[in-house]
Amino acid sequence: MALKKILIIPMILLVSIRLYSKPLAGVALIESQGLRSRAIADIAEKHLLSILNRTKIFSTVNRGIIKRELTKFQCTSESCILNFAKEAGISLIITGEVRDRANHLIMDLRAFATGIPHQGKLIARRKTKIELKYRLTSREFSLLAEEQSGKFIALVLKKFKTPVKIINGEVRYTPAISGEYKVYAQNGDKIKNAGVVRIDNNKLQNPLPKGKQDLILLSHIEESKKITAYYTEEKKRIVFHKPDLSHTFSFVLFTAPASMTMPLASPILGYFPKNDWSGLGLWTVNASPWLYVQARGFLERPSKLRSRKENISRDDIAMNHFAWFMFLTGGSSLFVDAFAGDYLNRASYFKQKYELMGNPMTAAWLSLISNGGGHFYRGNRFWGYLYFHLNNSLLYLTLRSNAQPKKYDRMNDKYISEKRDNRMFKIWGSALILSKTIEIAHAIMAEDRIDCGEELRESFSFSPLITPDERGQLLYGLSFVYRY
Repeated sequence: MALKKILIIPMILLVSIRLYSKPLAGVALIESQGLRSRAIADIAEKHLLSILNRTKIFSTVNRGIIKRELTKFQCTSESCILNFAKEAGISLIITGEVRDRANHLIMDLRAFATGIPHQGKLIARRKTKIELKYRLTSREFSLLAEEQSGKFIALVLKKFKTPVKIINGEVRYTPAISGEYKVYAQNGDKIKNAGVVRIDNNKLQNPLPKGKQDLILLSHIEESKKITAYYTEEKKRIVFHKPDLSHTFSFVLFTAPASMTMPLASPILGYFPKNDWSGLGLWTVNASPWLYVQARGFLERPSKLRSRKENISRDDIAMNHFAWFMFLTGGSSLFVDAFAGDYLNRASYFKQKYELMGNPMTAAWLSLISNGGGHFYRGNRFWGYLYFHLNNSLLYLTLRSNAQPKKYDRMNDKYISEKRDNRMFKIWGSALILSKTIEIAHAIMAEDRIDCGEELRESFSFSPLITPDERGQLLYGLSFVYRY
């Protein structure tokens, strides 16, 4: 008990000088191993406290005081830190660790909330793996730490609820609140739903339901969204130039050369030198069938078939027209994918500011003249390849139904034209227009993939297991993995 009293004296002094009852928040020790992880942990602690202050939802405790007291009495376990927070009247306490794994960092942040309604529960946890692909400067480490801290505080605000007491028909909260809120009756550490009340500018507008009503719980979801939006826009400002039509015009001029050289430029100049093996594998699997159609469309073109006096089918005509599309503009989407991924990845680490990336007008142009181009430009390969295959297929079917096949009449030494399939042309053409409209709108509204780090979520997975035992005999079974 004496230890607790020693620990909380500085906290009591801080709580006593608060002007009104904002919840108290603090950042406890973020553990680390090694010089690099310690430096990042220190930076993260500063950013976490700074962001908490900027929300104006909390009164914050000087992190030096918390760190000094916890270190002095070797209070480093989560249970000890949580008891410390409860005794000191801290409503939100943040702790965690940064682990250095040579080629990547694991940043694990956790937030506990004391008092009503959370009662010491873990309300938020964010575990992120940050690959160390590049040599980072102190500025870049600081920006990455701030980005991760901002995302974590946004998550905390989604979960945290502030209890505000009702006194003499009004609530005391700054800024003043208005709206409809649930009322809770408090009985010790427990609360019970007691109805709904309308509040306008901190004053109750309708009588309270009968019984003992003490407080309302304020959520901070809007503040969470604002923090998320702020860091999204701030990162765009740092790594991208302001979107300009002249940047899009550069892509317009480069469309044809990019599309023409795609079969060689994408693997040789794009994926391979950047060690993008997953991108190269996806390109090989997904581009091959359409490159085959393009090659066949040129090699077995209608003019060549005519010179050999062979029948010209709908597919022969459609493949030839599709080959010209892929050659002139359609291949540009896969050219963009070969380079955009690396550019966006470097931007995610704040390594460089790019003039031609992050432009919605460019994304719209690439989606218009090629299939999936706008999404590859945004760094989203799933949607890029989905639209690439879908709209290539719809375009081919549209061209095929519009083609006018010709049969060679050997008796009269001439070609006889057959009818176009106008009904199917209208169906496939309408589907293509609809799909392209959706693709372009989707590309304009999509976000660029410039988030750094992979969030490691709790998950369960099953997989077949084949392994030898100590005698060398194979064992067959099912593997169950819990990732946390």
